[in-house]
Amino acid sequence: RAAPLSTMPLVSRVDGARMDVDGHATRDPFAWPPVGREPADDAGPVVPMGRACCRRLNLDPAGVSRVQVEARVVNDGAGLRIRSVGTNPTPWFPGRDGHRRRLLRKNDEATLEDGDCFGLLTTEPEPGSVRWVAARADGEGAAGVEEGGTKRGAGSPRDDDDDDDDDETQPASKRVKDDVEPDPEPDPEPTPVVLVFCGPPGSGKSTLCAKLPPNAWCVANQDTIGKNGRRGTRKQCLNAARRALTDPRKPRHVAIDRCGLTDEQRADFLALAVELGARCECVHFDLPREEVFARVRARVDHVGGVEGEGGVRAVKRMLGGKANAPPNKTDGYGKVTRCVNAWEQDNAAAAYASLAPPRVGWMAAGPSAATGEGTEGIRVAAETKNQNQNQN
Repeated sequence: RAAPLSTMPLVSRVDGARMDVDGHATRDPFAWPPVGREPADDAGPVVPMGRACCRRLNLDPAGVSRVQVEARVVNDGAGLRIRSVGTNPTPWFPGRDGHRRRLLRKNDEATLEDGDCFGLLTTEPEPGSVRWVAARADGEGAAGVEEGGTKRGAGSPRDDDDDDDDDETQPASKRVKDDVEPDPEPDPEPTPVVLVFCGPPGSGKSTLCAKLPPNAWCVANQDTIGKNGRRGTRKQCLNAARRALTDPRKPRHVAIDRCGLTDEQRADFLALAVELGARCECVHFDLPREEVFARVRARVDHVGGVEGEGGVRAVKRMLGGKANAPPNKTDGYGKVTRCVNAWEQDNAAAAYASLAPPRVGWMAAGPSAATGEGTEGIRVAAETKNQNQNQN
Protein backbone atom coordinates (compact mmCIF):
# COMPACT_ATOMS: atom_id res chain seq x y z
CA ARG A 1 0.00 0.00 0.00
CA ALA A 2 1.41 3.39 -0.98
CA ALA A 3 2.42 5.71 1.83
CA PRO A 4 0.17 8.74 2.33
CA LEU A 5 1.41 12.05 0.97
CA SER A 6 2.04 13.36 4.48
CA THR A 7 4.86 10.84 4.76
CA MET A 8 6.47 11.63 1.39
CA PRO A 9 10.03 10.27 1.43
CA LEU A 10 12.55 12.93 2.39
CA VAL A 11 15.69 10.78 2.72
CA SER A 12 17.56 9.19 -0.14
CA ARG A 13 19.94 6.40 0.83
CA VAL A 14 22.66 5.33 -1.55
CA ASP A 15 24.18 2.38 0.32
CA GLY A 16 20.80 0.81 1.17
CA ALA A 17 19.29 1.70 -2.22
CA ARG A 18 16.16 2.87 -0.42
CA MET A 19 14.13 5.90 0.40
CA ASP A 20 13.43 6.16 4.12
CA VAL A 21 10.27 7.50 5.71
CA ASP A 22 10.63 8.65 9.31
CA GLY A 23 13.69 6.45 9.72
CA HIS A 24 12.08 3.25 8.44
CA ALA A 25 12.92 1.66 5.10
CA THR A 26 9.89 1.55 2.87
CA ARG A 27 9.06 -0.02 -0.46
CA ASP A 28 8.93 2.73 -3.05
CA PRO A 29 10.23 3.51 -6.55
CA PHE A 30 13.13 5.69 -5.45
CA ALA A 31 15.83 3.01 -5.40
CA TRP A 32 19.49 3.73 -6.07
CA PRO A 33 20.44 3.14 -8.77
CA PRO A 34 16.98 3.18 -10.37
CA VAL A 35 15.83 0.00 -12.04
CA GLY A 36 16.76 -0.05 -15.70
CA ARG A 37 19.60 2.43 -15.43
CA GLU A 38 23.13 1.52 -16.39
CA PRO A 39 25.57 1.34 -13.46
CA ALA A 40 27.57 4.15 -15.03
CA ASP A 41 24.73 6.60 -14.53
CA ASP A 42 25.52 8.95 -11.67
CA ALA A 43 22.12 10.61 -11.17
CA GLY A 44 19.18 9.32 -9.20
CA PRO A 45 15.46 9.68 -9.92
CA VAL A 46 13.65 12.97 -9.52
CA VAL A 47 11.90 13.26 -6.14
CA PRO A 48 9.14 15.89 -5.84
CA MET A 49 8.82 17.79 -2.58
CA GLY A 50 6.13 20.30 -1.76
CA ARG A 51 2.99 21.04 0.21
CA ALA A 52 2.62 17.47 1.45
CA CYS A 53 5.93 17.80 3.33
CA CYS A 54 4.91 20.93 5.28
CA ARG A 55 3.36 19.10 8.22
CA ARG A 56 6.53 17.12 8.86
CA LEU A 57 8.68 20.23 8.51
CA ASN A 58 6.33 22.40 10.59
CA LEU A 59 5.79 24.87 7.74
CA ASP A 60 2.74 26.88 6.68
CA PRO A 61 1.52 25.12 3.52
CA ALA A 62 -0.23 28.25 2.24
CA GLY A 63 3.01 29.58 0.73
CA VAL A 64 4.22 26.26 -0.70
CA SER A 65 3.20 24.84 -4.07
CA ARG A 66 1.96 21.29 -4.47
CA VAL A 67 5.37 20.56 -5.97
CA GLN A 68 7.82 23.22 -4.84
CA VAL A 69 11.11 21.46 -5.52
CA GLU A 70 12.31 18.62 -7.70
CA ALA A 71 15.35 16.96 -6.11
CA ARG A 72 17.66 14.28 -7.41
CA VAL A 73 20.87 12.72 -6.13
CA VAL A 74 23.82 13.31 -8.48
CA ASN A 75 27.50 12.41 -8.72
CA ASP A 76 27.02 9.03 -7.07
CA GLY A 77 25.57 10.58 -3.94
CA ALA A 78 28.07 13.43 -3.58
CA GLY A 79 25.51 16.11 -4.42
CA LEU A 80 21.80 16.89 -4.47
CA ARG A 81 20.48 18.90 -7.40
CA ILE A 82 17.33 20.85 -6.66
CA ARG A 83 15.13 22.65 -9.16
CA SER A 84 12.61 25.23 -8.04
CA VAL A 85 9.27 24.63 -9.77
CA GLY A 86 6.83 26.29 -7.39
CA THR A 87 5.07 29.61 -7.75
CA ASN A 88 7.13 31.27 -5.01
CA PRO A 89 10.95 31.24 -4.89
CA THR A 90 12.69 28.38 -3.08
CA PRO A 91 15.29 29.30 -0.44
CA TRP A 92 18.61 27.50 -0.24
CA PHE A 93 21.43 28.04 2.22
CA PRO A 94 24.94 27.05 1.03
CA GLY A 95 27.28 26.14 3.85
CA ARG A 96 30.28 27.79 2.17
CA ASP A 97 28.47 31.10 2.57
CA GLY A 98 27.59 30.58 6.24
CA HIS A 99 24.12 29.31 5.30
CA ARG A 100 23.11 32.79 4.13
CA ARG A 101 19.77 32.76 2.33
CA ARG A 102 19.67 32.63 -1.44
CA LEU A 103 16.54 32.35 -3.57
CA LEU A 104 15.90 30.11 -6.55
CA ARG A 105 13.27 31.46 -8.91
CA LYS A 106 11.07 29.15 -10.94
CA ASN A 107 13.19 26.78 -13.07
CA ASP A 108 16.41 27.88 -11.35
CA GLU A 109 18.65 25.03 -10.19
CA ALA A 110 21.37 24.56 -7.59
CA THR A 111 23.59 21.62 -6.69
CA LEU A 112 23.94 21.14 -2.93
CA GLU A 113 27.16 19.93 -1.37
CA ASP A 114 27.48 18.09 1.93
CA GLY A 115 25.99 20.23 4.72
CA ASP A 116 24.12 22.65 2.46
CA CYS A 117 20.48 23.33 3.36
CA PHE A 118 17.31 24.33 1.56
CA GLY A 119 13.66 24.95 2.37
CA LEU A 120 10.22 24.91 0.81
CA LEU A 121 8.83 28.20 2.14
CA THR A 122 10.33 31.43 0.80
CA THR A 123 10.39 33.09 4.21
CA GLU A 124 12.00 30.21 6.14
CA PRO A 125 14.65 31.42 8.59
CA GLU A 126 18.27 30.39 8.17
CA PRO A 127 19.52 27.70 7.85
CA GLY A 128 16.34 26.17 6.42
CA SER A 129 14.34 23.08 7.26
CA VAL A 130 16.13 20.48 5.10
CA ARG A 131 19.81 19.58 5.20
CA TRP A 132 21.69 17.55 2.61
CA VAL A 133 24.09 14.82 3.76
CA ALA A 134 26.35 13.44 1.04
CA ALA A 135 27.29 9.81 0.50
CA ARG A 136 30.61 8.46 1.63
CA ALA A 137 33.11 7.41 -1.00
CA ASP A 138 33.44 3.84 0.31
CA GLY A 139 29.71 3.18 -0.16
CA GLU A 140 29.17 2.38 3.53
CA GLY A 141 27.65 5.73 4.40
CA ALA A 142 24.44 7.36 3.34
CA ALA A 143 23.36 10.16 1.13
CA GLY A 144 20.29 11.66 2.62
CA VAL A 145 18.21 14.60 3.59
CA GLU A 146 17.87 15.63 7.20
CA GLU A 147 15.04 17.57 8.77
CA GLY A 148 15.84 20.41 11.12
CA GLY A 149 19.42 19.18 11.61
CA THR A 150 18.33 15.75 12.91
CA LYS A 151 19.31 12.80 10.71
CA ARG A 152 16.35 10.82 9.42
CA GLY A 153 16.80 7.29 8.19
CA ALA A 154 20.16 6.32 9.60
CA GLY A 155 19.92 2.93 7.90
CA SER A 156 21.11 -0.50 9.01
CA PRO A 157 23.94 -0.84 11.52
CA ARG A 158 27.32 -1.78 10.15
CA ASP A 159 28.45 -5.38 10.50
CA ASP A 160 32.13 -4.63 10.92
CA ASP A 161 33.85 -3.98 14.24
CA ASP A 162 33.58 -0.59 15.90
CA ASP A 163 36.18 1.80 14.59
CA ASP A 164 37.14 5.00 16.35
CA ASP A 165 39.04 6.32 13.35
CA ASP A 166 37.55 9.76 12.84
CA ASP A 167 38.61 9.73 9.21
CA GLU A 168 36.30 6.81 8.45
CA THR A 169 33.26 8.64 9.77
CA GLN A 170 33.87 11.81 7.81
CA PRO A 171 31.84 12.42 4.64
CA ALA A 172 33.74 12.13 1.39
CA SER A 173 33.74 15.88 0.81
CA LYS A 174 35.44 16.48 4.18
CA ARG A 175 37.97 13.63 4.21
CA VAL A 176 41.54 13.95 2.91
CA LYS A 177 43.52 10.76 2.47
CA ASP A 178 47.04 10.56 3.80
CA ASP A 179 48.54 10.02 0.36
CA VAL A 180 46.69 12.90 -1.29
CA GLU A 181 47.92 16.44 -0.94
CA PRO A 182 45.20 19.06 -0.38
CA ASP A 183 44.54 21.34 -3.31
CA PRO A 184 46.78 24.39 -3.19
CA GLU A 185 45.26 27.82 -2.83
CA PRO A 186 44.68 29.37 -6.26
CA ASP A 187 46.94 32.22 -7.26
CA PRO A 188 45.32 35.60 -6.65
CA GLU A 189 44.02 37.57 -9.59
CA PRO A 190 46.48 40.31 -10.63
CA THR A 191 43.71 42.90 -10.84
CA PRO A 192 40.12 42.94 -9.55
CA VAL A 193 37.00 42.86 -11.70
CA VAL A 194 34.24 45.45 -11.65
CA LEU A 195 31.26 43.47 -12.93
CA VAL A 196 28.46 45.65 -14.29
CA PHE A 197 25.02 44.31 -15.17
CA CYS A 198 22.50 45.22 -17.82
CA GLY A 199 19.08 43.68 -17.29
CA PRO A 200 15.60 44.44 -15.95
CA PRO A 201 14.23 43.22 -12.61
CA GLY A 202 13.61 39.49 -12.73
CA SER A 203 16.33 38.75 -15.26
CA GLY A 204 18.61 36.94 -12.79
CA LYS A 205 21.10 39.56 -11.60
CA SER A 206 20.71 38.88 -7.87
CA THR A 207 20.63 35.13 -8.50
CA LEU A 208 24.03 35.38 -10.15
CA CYS A 209 25.35 37.55 -7.32
CA ALA A 210 24.18 35.00 -4.76
CA LYS A 211 26.56 32.46 -6.32
CA LEU A 212 29.66 34.66 -5.91
CA PRO A 213 31.84 33.68 -2.92
CA PRO A 214 31.93 36.53 -0.38
CA ASN A 215 35.63 36.06 0.35
CA ALA A 216 36.41 37.16 -3.22
CA TRP A 217 33.43 39.35 -4.10
CA CYS A 218 31.59 42.39 -2.78
CA VAL A 219 28.03 42.79 -4.09
CA ALA A 220 26.73 46.36 -4.26
CA ASN A 221 22.96 45.92 -4.44
CA GLN A 222 21.15 49.24 -4.73
CA ASP A 223 17.91 47.68 -3.43
CA THR A 224 19.51 46.94 -0.03
CA ILE A 225 22.60 49.15 0.28
CA GLY A 226 20.78 51.92 2.13
CA LYS A 227 20.35 52.31 5.88
CA ASN A 228 18.84 49.24 7.58
CA GLY A 229 18.86 47.30 4.33
CA ARG A 230 16.67 49.76 2.46
CA ARG A 231 17.00 51.04 -1.07
CA GLY A 232 20.08 53.18 -1.59
CA THR A 233 21.62 55.32 -4.28
CA ARG A 234 24.07 54.98 -7.12
CA LYS A 235 26.59 56.98 -5.10
CA GLN A 236 26.38 54.48 -2.23
CA CYS A 237 27.05 51.65 -4.67
CA LEU A 238 30.05 53.53 -6.03
CA ASN A 239 31.42 54.15 -2.55
CA ALA A 240 31.01 50.49 -1.59
CA ALA A 241 32.74 49.42 -4.79
CA ARG A 242 35.66 51.77 -4.20
CA ARG A 243 36.12 50.54 -0.63
CA ALA A 244 36.14 46.89 -1.68
CA LEU A 245 38.57 47.45 -4.55
CA THR A 246 41.03 49.55 -2.58
CA ASP A 247 41.00 47.67 0.73
CA PRO A 248 44.72 47.45 1.55
CA ARG A 249 44.39 44.18 3.47
CA LYS A 250 41.69 42.27 1.58
CA PRO A 251 40.69 43.70 -1.81
CA ARG A 252 37.74 42.07 -3.54
CA HIS A 253 36.07 42.00 -6.92
CA VAL A 254 32.83 43.98 -7.12
CA ALA A 255 29.48 43.07 -8.69
CA ILE A 256 27.14 46.01 -9.26
CA ASP A 257 23.62 44.64 -8.74
CA ARG A 258 21.71 47.38 -10.58
CA CYS A 259 19.61 47.29 -13.74
CA GLY A 260 22.05 49.37 -15.79
CA LEU A 261 19.76 49.52 -18.82
CA THR A 262 21.38 52.68 -20.26
CA ASP A 263 24.95 53.68 -20.97
CA GLU A 264 24.63 56.55 -18.52
CA GLN A 265 23.53 54.21 -15.72
CA ARG A 266 26.63 52.06 -16.24
CA ALA A 267 29.14 54.81 -17.01
CA ASP A 268 30.11 55.73 -13.43
CA PHE A 269 31.15 52.17 -12.62
CA LEU A 270 33.10 51.80 -15.85
CA ALA A 271 34.80 55.10 -15.03
CA LEU A 272 35.67 53.87 -11.53
CA ALA A 273 37.37 50.80 -12.97
CA VAL A 274 39.37 52.94 -15.41
CA GLU A 275 40.35 55.33 -12.61
CA LEU A 276 41.68 52.57 -10.39
CA GLY A 277 43.13 50.37 -13.13
CA ALA A 278 40.70 47.48 -12.55
CA ARG A 279 39.09 45.30 -15.21
CA CYS A 280 35.52 46.23 -16.07
CA GLU A 281 33.29 43.55 -17.56
CA CYS A 282 29.56 43.40 -18.18
CA VAL A 283 26.90 40.69 -18.17
CA HIS A 284 23.91 41.44 -20.39
CA PHE A 285 20.79 39.62 -19.17
CA ASP A 286 18.82 39.40 -22.42
CA LEU A 287 16.13 36.88 -21.51
CA PRO A 288 12.76 36.66 -23.30
CA ARG A 289 10.39 39.30 -22.00
CA GLU A 290 7.70 36.78 -21.07
CA GLU A 291 10.16 34.81 -18.98
CA VAL A 292 11.12 37.98 -17.09
CA PHE A 293 7.46 38.90 -16.57
CA ALA A 294 6.68 35.41 -15.24
CA ARG A 295 9.51 35.63 -12.71
CA VAL A 296 8.41 39.06 -11.49
CA ARG A 297 4.79 37.96 -11.31
CA ALA A 298 5.78 35.02 -9.08
CA ARG A 299 7.87 37.06 -6.64
CA VAL A 300 6.89 37.38 -2.99
CA ASP A 301 8.38 39.91 -0.53
CA HIS A 302 10.92 41.20 -3.03
CA VAL A 303 13.29 43.61 -1.31
CA GLY A 304 12.76 46.22 -4.03
CA GLY A 305 9.00 45.74 -4.15
CA VAL A 306 9.07 44.77 -7.84
CA GLU A 307 6.63 41.87 -7.76
CA GLY A 308 3.19 40.77 -8.88
CA GLU A 309 1.25 42.46 -11.65
CA GLY A 310 2.36 45.89 -10.46
CA GLY A 311 5.96 44.79 -10.81
CA VAL A 312 5.29 43.51 -14.33
CA ARG A 313 3.90 46.91 -15.33
CA ALA A 314 6.99 48.60 -13.87
CA VAL A 315 9.32 46.29 -15.79
CA LYS A 316 7.45 46.96 -19.04
CA ARG A 317 7.93 50.70 -18.52
CA MET A 318 11.64 50.19 -17.86
CA LEU A 319 12.08 48.04 -20.97
CA GLY A 320 10.38 50.73 -23.04
CA GLY A 321 12.91 53.43 -22.13
CA LYS A 322 14.23 55.32 -25.19
CA ALA A 323 17.73 55.57 -23.70
CA ASN A 324 18.09 51.82 -23.20
CA ALA A 325 21.20 50.50 -24.90
CA PRO A 326 22.90 47.11 -24.73
CA PRO A 327 26.53 47.08 -23.58
CA ASN A 328 29.29 46.82 -26.15
CA LYS A 329 33.02 46.26 -25.91
CA THR A 330 33.50 49.56 -27.72
CA ASP A 331 32.12 51.26 -24.60
CA GLY A 332 35.31 50.27 -22.80
CA TYR A 333 34.44 46.88 -21.29
CA GLY A 334 37.11 44.22 -21.35
CA LYS A 335 34.42 41.58 -21.89
CA VAL A 336 30.65 41.51 -22.48
CA THR A 337 28.75 38.28 -21.78
CA ARG A 338 25.24 38.02 -23.20
CA CYS A 339 22.90 35.55 -21.46
CA VAL A 340 19.65 34.60 -23.15
CA ASN A 341 18.65 31.67 -20.91
CA ALA A 342 19.22 30.21 -17.44
CA TRP A 343 21.90 27.82 -18.71
CA GLU A 344 24.05 30.70 -19.99
CA GLN A 345 23.49 32.56 -16.71
CA ASP A 346 24.72 29.54 -14.76
CA ASN A 347 27.83 29.39 -16.93
CA ALA A 348 28.52 33.08 -16.35
CA ALA A 349 27.99 32.69 -12.61
CA ALA A 350 30.35 29.70 -12.47
CA ALA A 351 33.05 31.57 -14.39
CA TYR A 352 33.01 34.59 -12.10
CA ALA A 353 32.61 32.50 -8.93
CA SER A 354 35.81 30.66 -9.85
CA LEU A 355 37.93 33.82 -9.69
CA ALA A 356 40.40 33.96 -6.82
CA PRO A 357 40.49 37.13 -4.70
CA PRO A 358 42.59 39.99 -6.11
CA ARG A 359 46.22 40.23 -5.14
CA VAL A 360 46.91 42.35 -2.07
CA GLY A 361 48.66 45.52 -3.18
CA TRP A 362 47.45 45.18 -6.77
CA MET A 363 47.15 48.96 -7.18
CA ALA A 364 50.85 49.52 -6.47
CA ALA A 365 51.76 47.55 -9.60
CA GLY A 366 49.07 49.05 -11.81
CA PRO A 367 48.35 52.46 -13.27
CA SER A 368 48.13 55.44 -10.99
CA ALA A 369 44.81 55.55 -9.24
CA ALA A 370 45.07 59.20 -8.46
CA THR A 371 44.86 60.77 -11.91
CA GLY A 372 41.51 59.44 -13.03
CA GLU A 373 42.53 60.05 -16.65
CA GLY A 374 39.81 59.10 -19.09
CA THR A 375 37.00 58.81 -16.56
CA GLU A 376 35.38 62.10 -17.46
CA GLY A 377 35.52 61.16 -21.12
CA ILE A 378 33.57 57.97 -20.40
CA ARG A 379 30.83 59.90 -18.62
CA VAL A 380 30.60 62.53 -21.38
CA ALA A 381 30.48 59.87 -24.12
CA ALA A 382 27.71 58.01 -22.33
CA GLU A 383 25.66 61.17 -21.78
CA THR A 384 26.10 62.22 -25.41
CA LYS A 385 25.06 58.78 -26.63
CA ASN A 386 21.93 58.86 -24.45
CA GLN A 387 21.03 62.35 -25.70
CA ASN A 388 21.34 61.24 -29.33
CA GLN A 389 19.14 58.21 -28.67
CA ASN A 390 16.48 60.36 -26.98
CA GLN A 391 16.41 62.70 -30.00
CA ASN A 392 15.92 59.83 -32.46
